[in-house]
Amino acid sequence: MAAALGGPFLMRHTDEMVVFEDYFWRGLGFPVHPFLRDLLELWMVSLCNLHPNTILHISIFIFFCEAYLGILPHLNLFHHLFWLKKRGGGGSKVVGGVYLQLRNGMAGEYLTVPLNTSLKGWNARWFYMKQSHPVVCCDADHIPESRKSWSETSSCVDMEQVRELLDLIKGVKTNGGLVAASFINRRI
Repeated sequence: MAAALGGPFLMRHTDEMVVFEDYFWRGLGFPVHPFLRDLLELWMVSLCNLHPNTILHISIFIFFCEAYLGILPHLNLFHHLFWLKKRGGGGSKVVGGVYLQLRNGMAGEYLTVPLNTSLKGWNARWFYMKQSHPVVCCDADHIPESRKSWSETSSCVDMEQVRELLDLIKGVKTNGGLVAASFINRRI
């Protein structure tokens, strides 16, 4: 790992990638979980495009599915609960330019996750890290473009399974704060 505070982002044509310190505080690990890698490919965004709270939402969703529901992270359930949104109206925001948002009406269906709303300066704390396999796209120059996959919901065929999982979630006696605390304690 090479520290790179305040310097330019990317060293092209190397086996290194830019990684933000705040991503690790919110659950990012290497190798990257296959669910996160699949989301990046589906959304056609780079890891650098994600806001740290998006990393936290994804990390907690993965942990909640595996540790509390006893299932692998479920893409249709995820799409039912969340959608990806571009920060601000402009197209110039690259680093942290997209974030997850709980869909309208889903607050009662899922966990309330406490988020740090003020992360000022998070994008200044970064370093280079050697890429691991499988490689994850982490291009700090990639400008994310809104896509249909960012807001798609589950099809009618998939909704029966999503409804079963939502019923399973209702049966779990916990809240987002406890799930987040358990997730963080287990990582330490």
